[in-house]
This record gives sequence, C-alpha cells and structure tokens, in this order.
Amino acid sequence: MRWDGDKSTDLPFSPVARGWQTTKGTFPAGSMWRKVPIPRGIGQWDESGASFEPVCDESAECRKQALGKSYAQGCRCSGQPQNLEIVDRVLIPASTKPGRYVLGWRWDTEEGGQVWNSCSDVEVIA
Repeated sequence: MRWDGDKSTDLPFSPVARGWQTTKGTFPAGSMWRKVPIPRGIGQWDESGASFEPVCDESAECRKQALGKSYAQGCRCSGQPQNLEIVDRVLIPASTKPGRYVLGWRWDTEEGGQVWNSCSDVEVIA
C-alpha cells in the first residue's frame, strides 16, 4: 500500500502469508483471486468487528472519529482511506514470447455489488 504517490510511505505486506490469494475455483485456468487489503470502515467494527484485520493499526484520531459512524476521516487502512494506492507486482513468466500483450484484471468488491475492470499494455522484449 502507498499514500499520496509517495514511495517512502510504502507499506509492504504479503497477501499469500495472510491467505488472501488463491487459484482454486478461478477461471480461466491459471488465473488467481486476491483480496483487496481494505476492511470495512472502522465505525462498523462495534457492530460486527472488522471484516478482517487491516495491514496497519488505525490511529487514535481515526478510532475517535469513527464512534457511531461508518466512515471516519484520517483512517489509513480501513473504510475509505484518502489518497491510498494499492500497489501490486505482476510476474510475467520467463517463457512468455516477445511481443505486445494486454494485461487485464478485475476488482470485485467483497462487501458490495461493484466490479471494476481495467487493463494495461505490456511489451515483452527479448
């Protein structure tokens, strides 16, 4: 995770170690599913707890603002954090032949009915 496009704020974590990645039941074969690391808003934790543990501790300011609310400002790792980027690395297999490709991905919301799709051009050079 990264905030405000500033690499010095990078917070690395392992989705594999947290059990947030799987290839079971995915289509097409060889694709994978990975959980987005942002749990529901901290203000909802009193009702039902965090949907899962965030990758960083929320500040006292965030926790104070969240009392009785589903959204609080200043939260970095839950709810709707401001200026957050989720950075991921994609490993292109060494056996991939040189050429131009399109890398496509989709985001499915875990606790809502939204799906986002996006893609990027990739050129593999020998």
